[in-house]
Amino acid sequence: MKFESRFYQIITVISDWVLRIVMLNIMMIITMLPIVTIFPALSAGYNMFSDYFNYDDKPLIKGYFGYFVKDFKKKFSLNLVLILLIILAVSNTRYYMLSLEANGNTFEHIGYYVSLFLLIGLFIITLYVLTVHRVYPRIKLFLLFKVSFFLAGKFLFRSILLVLSLLIPLVMFTFPFTMMMFVFTGVSIMIMVNVYITKPAVDYLESLGENHV
Repeated sequence: MKFESRFYQIITVISDWVLRIVMLNIMMIITMLPIVTIFPALSAGYNMFSDYFNYDDKPLIKGYFGYFVKDFKKKFSLNLVLILLIILAVSNTRYYMLSLEANGNTFEHIGYYVSLFLLIGLFIITLYVLTVHRVYPRIKLFLLFKVSFFLAGKFLFRSILLVLSLLIPLVMFTFPFTMMMFVFTGVSIMIMVNVYITKPAVDYLESLGENHV
């Protein structure tokens, strides 16, 4: 009887997690479709999985959309800023790369490496934006970027793992079965991996408290 009870408990836990992963994946994809709501959607998914990892069993739909609309204006503005910065950084780097191929003078070389450095810096910052925003949802934009950049350096090994985790879609699209899995679980898996990797960073920020930022 004890074995059967334990077995049913394991099946229940697995079923709950499968439901969470699939449902949150679907909700994130749907709410990300307008593009300008990518950050609110990913932030909601990140917070939900963080709660589940901390044994806080929030209701799926109500919990997700509760996080999605919470501080929506700020997250919407942050989303626009990130999109604009990424577009500018990529366009600028591409411009100097094309200029290098055409002319290759000193000015183009300097411009290219400065643009590339800024693009890499922006990429590093975005790795921890979800983490910082979870702990300090009302943090100022400049300070958000500053703390994110600091965490990337402080948790260097985990930052490398975060970069490697971005290869998950590439790996899943390698085989037909995993490609099908990505449709139903891909975004959720990436967010879950992000939550797991950044857990020490979240604990560190929570230990500092609001007065240190």
